[in-house]
Amino acid sequence: MGQDIDLSAFHDYASARQQFLAAIGCTGSCRDPLAEFAEWIALKELGGELASSRVQKGYDLVSRDAKKVQVKYLANPDDKWRNEHCVRFEDDVDQYALVFFEELQLVAMIVFPRATLATVCQLLGKRHPLQEITLQFTKRNFRSIVDNHSKFAELGVLCFNYPVGATR
Repeated sequence: MGQDIDLSAFHDYASARQQFLAAIGCTGSCRDPLAEFAEWIALKELGGELASSRVQKGYDLVSRDAKKVQVKYLANPDDKWRNEHCVRFEDDVDQYALVFFEELQLVAMIVFPRATLATVCQLLGKRHPLQEITLQFTKRNFRSIVDNHSKFAELGVLCFNYPVGATR
């Protein structure tokens, strides 16, 4: 398999990656571009400031309302998800922003407040342990929150939807 790889494709990727990271103000980053972009999206929507260390454990930004926010992303190939995610609150995190990509297209961001996570889990019908700090998140949960956002908004859950191509 490795013998058939056109190495010039990596050069194209590296060049496109550098252009993309420069466009979101992350020149020189060696981190995953989707991780950088997810943090950029969260900062754009929640305001505030990114954490001074880009690789620290815990929170990634402090929002305009002084909440410490952990930012992660979930990427799947298409509408048939292969990957799921465990939302896990660290000790000093107030909110958890999960940014969703399908076919490398930004589709949504959901922000969970720590204070109501157990109630969110109950509303989603979850049965796993430690619901006050964890949520084993699936495609079914994603659809439930996106399709019934007003019900979850009452619990402080924020949901941002992005039509393909509308990231500016």
